[in-house]
Amino acid sequence: MNLNDAQLLSNLINYPTTGLNENIESAQTSFLSKYNEAASEIAKFHEGIEKLSQDEREEYYAKTFDIQGICCLDLGYVLFGEDYKRGDFLVNIQSMQKQYNVDLGAELADHLPNVLKLIGTMEDGQMKKDLIEKVTLPAIIKMLENFQIGKNSNIYMHTLRAIYKALSVNYKMNDTIFGGPVC
Repeated sequence: MNLNDAQLLSNLINYPTTGLNENIESAQTSFLSKYNEAASEIAKFHEGIEKLSQDEREEYYAKTFDIQGICCLDLGYVLFGEDYKRGDFLVNIQSMQKQYNVDLGAELADHLPNVLKLIGTMEDGQMKKDLIEKVTLPAIIKMLENFQIGKNSNIYMHTLRAIYKALSVNYKMNDTIFGGPVC
C-alpha cells in the first residue's frame, strides 16, 4: 500500500471534515482498479454519510468512536486493553512514527488513521508486513465485532471493512503478536 492509498483510507476514518465527500470520491476513484472490494465498501459508506449534515456527521463519528462509542480506534487498546503490553506497543509505535516523520496530530500513535499514515510511509519489508498482519488487520477484525449488520448498522463499519479489504489484497492476518495470541 502506497502513501496516497494509506492517506485516502486515513482521511475516511479520521474525524469528518468538510472535505469528506471529496475524500470519499478520491478513494473510490483510486481504489476501483486495485481494491475493488474496498471501493464497494467505500461506496456504501458514501451512501450513508452523504445523507447527514456536517454537524450530524461529527456527532455520528463521536458516538461511534469517541468515549463510550461503539468502538475505539486506538489499536493498542483494541488488542491489549489496559494490559502493560499496550504501553510497550505505544512506545514502539510512537518510535516508528517519529522515525518516519508521521504527524500524529492530537491523537496517540496507535490511532488507526495514524497507523495507516505510517503504513503508507514505510518501505515494503518485514516491519511493514508485521505491522499490517499482526497489528492492524487483527485490530480491525476486533473492531468490526462491535458493529451490527443489517438495517441499523453503523456506516463506519463499511470504512473499517474497506481498510481491511485494501490491506488484505497483499497481506494475510496473523493473530499472534509478541509471541502470543492477540486476544
